[in-house]
Amino acid sequence: TGVVTASSTFAMDNALTVNSSGNLSPGNGTVTMNNGSSISNSGTLVFNKLTIAASATVTSGSSFSVGGVLMVNSSGNLSPSAGTITMTGGSITNSGTLAFNNLSIAGSVTANSNFTVAGDLTASSGTLSGTGDLTINGGDVTGDGTINMTGGTFLLDGAGLFGGNSSWTFNKLTFGNGSGITTSYGNGTGTITSATTTVANNQTLDAGVSKTWNVTAPHEPFQLQGSFLASSSSFVYQAANNATVRPATYYNLEISPSSGSPTIILATTTGQTITVNNNFTIAGSGAATVDTTTRDPV
Repeated sequence: TGVVTASSTFAMDNALTVNSSGNLSPGNGTVTMNNGSSISNSGTLVFNKLTIAASATVTSGSSFSVGGVLMVNSSGNLSPSAGTITMTGGSITNSGTLAFNNLSIAGSVTANSNFTVAGDLTASSGTLSGTGDLTINGGDVTGDGTINMTGGTFLLDGAGLFGGNSSWTFNKLTFGNGSGITTSYGNGTGTITSATTTVANNQTLDAGVSKTWNVTAPHEPFQLQGSFLASSSSFVYQAANNATVRPATYYNLEISPSSGSPTIILATTTGQTITVNNNFTIAGSGAATVDTTTRDPV
């Protein structure tokens, strides 16, 4: 048992080990992990700034926290085999290979770099924002924190829950990687807004109970290659420019342009079917023209 604090910068060439009931919480400075080093934690381990050196492969199978910057330099590799990394603030910067086992967000965290999560992403509190391409392979993205990804593609693969009770925003949102038959279930009451939403082949999106999904891009903002189950959700097309409504069975369907005077065409080719099980609404700040004749949906 012991508590160690540090305010200086130091590097590790071998194993960084925190034993049971131990506590290593560097309040300032940067810990740099060099090639061949490892992180093992059975107590409390809280980094201020954690850097994976250039061309360094660092192993870990433990949970720990980072409160400042998590940085993987060029050709570096941090791919924990187990455990959860909790970001309590700061940023995630990756120029090498960064593959979390599980990732938890518990503060204001910026992610402008690409990375993957083998397991699940939990937005417990705070905000995850940025422009990176994020791939979550464990099936679950949950929590009542905020997600605000203004660039990149956010891809969720595997079966599990998606959403919480806060509103989330994405640039490009994709469910499934096209292989494997799995279902993503809309979770919580928070609104999901994305420029485009894609459901890949073999993937099913169950939109959830009383959950609202907004798509904001023009042309074809909802790409449905797999299956869509509306449940009791609302699906809202908000494009300010001309757009097409994907043929599907919706529960509530709303045409609600944010501005402008777009023409919204129902269906993508002639003879397709659009079904609305509850309410079809035309609203919004813009003045939409809904075209029901060009593709003549059934």
